[in-house]
Amino acid sequence: MISGKELTSTVPRANFFRNNKDTISVAYILNEGYCNAHCSHCYVNIHGREPSSRNIEEAKQDIERLKEQGYRVLLRGTEILINPSYLSLFPIVEQNYLQTNGIIISQQPSILNKVSEHGIDNIILTYPFLNEISSAPIDVVEKAVKECKNDFSVTLSIIITNKFADNSSLLGEACEQALDLGARAIKFIRLMPINPEQKTITLNEEESGLVLREINSLKHKYSYDDLIIQTPGCFGQFNLRRSLNRNKFDKMDLTEVYDCPAGICHFVIDTNNNIFSCLYLMDKSFTIGNYTNKNLSIYQNSDNIPWGKLNTEECPAYQIWRSRYD
Repeated sequence: MISGKELTSTVPRANFFRNNKDTISVAYILNEGYCNAHCSHCYVNIHGREPSSRNIEEAKQDIERLKEQGYRVLLRGTEILINPSYLSLFPIVEQNYLQTNGIIISQQPSILNKVSEHGIDNIILTYPFLNEISSAPIDVVEKAVKECKNDFSVTLSIIITNKFADNSSLLGEACEQALDLGARAIKFIRLMPINPEQKTITLNEEESGLVLREINSLKHKYSYDDLIIQTPGCFGQFNLRRSLNRNKFDKMDLTEVYDCPAGICHFVIDTNNNIFSCLYLMDKSFTIGNYTNKNLSIYQNSDNIPWGKLNTEECPAYQIWRSRYD
């Protein structure tokens, strides 16, 4: 508990878009530190935490309680397939996708039967396109894709470093590779500088703009039926994204658009029931509250919630991490 901060029993209600009535989302972490890979970009396994995991029955109670309170629950972990019993929780939250590094799938393809039995039809695999920071071998991940593609929709997540800004053709090559492998979607995720060593290979704001422009051109090149191309909010450049998607927002007041949901309509609960505003801000120093007595309790006026940065051109989490090493 952060000293000098009062607790409030309710979370401030706000939405990603003001005219969007969706409920607040809560990323519920099932396990930490239990992984068969050691990727340096991982948002869960980077802070030297002791391995910890949730009891299935307690997790089920938490999830049901959060749903009763109106929250949309998202199940996360390091490698969930290390404990396949966690799959039984997915139907409760109606989550049809699973994030995995693919190692267990490549070694034990029969586990996909259990995955499918629990209503999962989309497999999201971290694909080491340049093999810089992901420790799962590319041939292992590609084998997992081949095992999945006939019965599941496959999304390849690619971590973007400044190499993609230096050579923008790499983005198109990644899309072609995704098509060749039979993937349904590709997600370009900006590397976050969560340790000092990564600062030299992370995109700066200008490079992020260059990469986003190229990604936007690729979205026009490939039809939705051929390949879905996605970019999460960690890219920042929110004003640029609004401009690129102007038609989407032309009937809305752009000042009412919250591109970053951290601490507003998105929260993270780790296995110790600490609350964070963002998956990329799960260091102990960024704690903003606790999940106690089956309620989300947020520290009032917490300095660790990125208030006031929601309409900036840069990702708040990226700004915070960069400032640590400047």
